[in-house]
Amino acid sequence: MDLYVEKQCVDQMKVSEPKKFLMLFEAYFESVYKYVARRVSDLQEAERITKLTFLDASGQIQNTPTDIAYLVWLYSLAKPRVSNYINKATFPKKQGLMEKGPVLPGQEGERIVEKSENMFKKLTMEEAEILRLKFFEELADGDVHFIIGGEDPLIGPKIYRVLKRAHFLLFGESDQRQGVYFGELSGFMERVKDSEKIIIPEAFKLGLKAEISNKFERREFAVNAPVFEEVKKEPNGDNTPWKEINDKEMPEKTGSSDPAKIFVEAVKEMRHEEEARRVSQLEEINKTEKILEIFDKIKGILVLIPVAMFLLVVFFVGKMFLFEGKIDRGITGFCSFDTEFDGDFEEAEMLSIDSNISRKICKEFKPKSIIVEKMETEGMIKVAVDAEEGTLLYNFVQRDGSWRMKRYAKNPNSDTESRKIQRNI
Repeated sequence: MDLYVEKQCVDQMKVSEPKKFLMLFEAYFESVYKYVARRVSDLQEAERITKLTFLDASGQIQNTPTDIAYLVWLYSLAKPRVSNYINKATFPKKQGLMEKGPVLPGQEGERIVEKSENMFKKLTMEEAEILRLKFFEELADGDVHFIIGGEDPLIGPKIYRVLKRAHFLLFGESDQRQGVYFGELSGFMERVKDSEKIIIPEAFKLGLKAEISNKFERREFAVNAPVFEEVKKEPNGDNTPWKEINDKEMPEKTGSSDPAKIFVEAVKEMRHEEEARRVSQLEEINKTEKILEIFDKIKGILVLIPVAMFLLVVFFVGKMFLFEGKIDRGITGFCSFDTEFDGDFEEAEMLSIDSNISRKICKEFKPKSIIVEKMETEGMIKVAVDAEEGTLLYNFVQRDGSWRMKRYAKNPNSDTESRKIQRNI
C-alpha cells in the first residue's frame, strides 16, 4: 500500500471510519502471516498468532501510532506472541528456528539452501532475527530496532556486525568495502527467500476478515441504537413513561430513519436468542438424563471392571515372581552413553534431567556426549551437547517439576575438528 494512502486510512480510521481497518488488513495480511510462518512451524499456531495480531490491532485503533509504518506496528504486535510460543517450546528446531523451505530446481538450489542452513546454525537467535528482518521483511535499521525492542541506541553498528558475520560465514574473509559485500549478501538472501514457499490460507483469511467486519457492524449497531429519555407525568393525565427524542433534539442523526422499527427488531432478536437458549438447555438436560439412565443400567458391569483389573495385575506379578524368579529392571532410553554431571547433583535431580532433557536431546539429535553443569542461579542448569550438527548450548530452568528451556545458542568455542565440548564456555 502507498504510504500516503496508508496515512489517510489510519487518520480516517482513528477519527470516524473504523472500517478503513479492513483496507489495511487486505493490504498487509500476507506479509504478517509470512512473518509469523517463518518463525513458527506449527500451522495452527501460526494462524492463531496471526488472528490475535489483527484482532489486537482492530481493538487498538485509537492507539495506532502514526510515526511508524503500519506494517511495522503489526510486526511489533506479533513478535511477543511469537517469542512466547518459542519460549514455551521444550526444544527449538535444529536450524535455530529457521524453517527449511522447498529446494530450488537443480544443484544450484540445493547448494544455496545448504549454505544458508549452515550459516543460520552458527548465529544466535537475535542475530538470525535481525538477518530475517533485514532481508526477508526488508525493513530499515530503525524499524528493526523498534521490533526487536533493543536497548542499544546504536542499532546501526550492531546490524553492521551481524551482516559482516553472516557474510564471513557464507563467503569467508573479504577485504571489500561495506557496500560491496552487503550487495553480495543481499543477492544471496534474495535467492534464499525465493526458495521458500509459504502457502497463504485463503479460507482462514476470508474467515478472519468476516469476523473483524462483523465486529465493526456490531459496534456501529450499538452506537446507532435509538435514544430514549424518561419524562414526568403530563398535566393532562398522559402517563406515558417514555418519549422518543425527535431529530431536532438530537445533536446529530446517526441512526436509521425509523428507530422504532430498529428497536422492535432488536427485541425480536433478543426473544429468539432467549428461546434458542432455552431449547439448548432442554437438550442438555435430556442428554444428561439419558447418560444417567445408561449408567444405571451398566453400573453393575462398571463395578466389576476394577476387580478384574486388580486380579489381572496380581496374576502377572505372581507369574513374574513365581515362574520367572525375578523382575527385570532397567530403563530403555535413546542415549547410548551416560550423561556427565558437573556439580553437586542429587540422585533425584540426575534422574529427572536424564529423563526430561538428555533422552529428548538424543531423540532429536545424534549426540556423542552431553554435559550438565549447575549454574549460580538456583534451579538453573547449563547443558552442552556435542552433536553432529555442531556443539549446542542450552540453559534450562526447573518450573513446576519440569525443565523448561531459557536460552539456546551455538557454542562459539566448539572445536570444529573433533567436535569436543570445551569446559571453559
